[in-house]
Amino acid sequence: MNLFKKFFKEREACNKVELYSLNWFIHVLINNVGYNKWVRMSKKEQIEYDKTNPHNKGYPYKVITYPIPKGKDIILKDDGTFKISCNSEYTRNLIIEMARSYDSMEHELRYLQHEKCADSWHTIDELPPHSMASSFHERGRRFLVFSPTLCYVNGGICFGFRDGEKWYIILNGKEVEHKVTHYRHLPPRPNITLPSYEEVKNEAEKLCKIRDLHL
Repeated sequence: MNLFKKFFKEREACNKVELYSLNWFIHVLINNVGYNKWVRMSKKEQIEYDKTNPHNKGYPYKVITYPIPKGKDIILKDDGTFKISCNSEYTRNLIIEMARSYDSMEHELRYLQHEKCADSWHTIDELPPHSMASSFHERGRRFLVFSPTLCYVNGGICFGFRDGEKWYIILNGKEVEHKVTHYRHLPPRPNITLPSYEEVKNEAEKLCKIRDLHL
């Protein structure tokens, strides 16, 4: 009896797929990444890399990405050890299209979740503590904030953020410490494809200069 329990337990463990593994698989399929190879940069490449990446200066490798080989099978290792056998090229392409559809639905789900978060006001004690594992500083996370006092200043609502135990509002471009009572998440930006920076460079630089003059 114990042998049967052990067999089914091991089989269950083998069939389990971790979410990060699935996300990796989806990523390599939709971006046509067969495998990556780390190659040491030449002296000239190193100089250029250090100029454009001062935060990571001295890192000696560049990554060369090879596409998934053509054919009916999906091969994700240069030595062929990670191979998904398909009965036809149609099946292979279907798997890739399914990955693209899954990625699209996941983006849409995250967008709707973000939108849902912005549909109501919350008291400030409902905001969870800032995660120490986050790579972003808490001050960079903006909210719509409210306080009864602000009703006599600017209608009651403005942008604000939390920093530790304190809250700050942005009043005429200045950060002012103020005890707000409620916050509301900002809705996501429109779900569109943004133009390249080069297309809007002049106007963006103009707006940045105007913004900086008021800070």
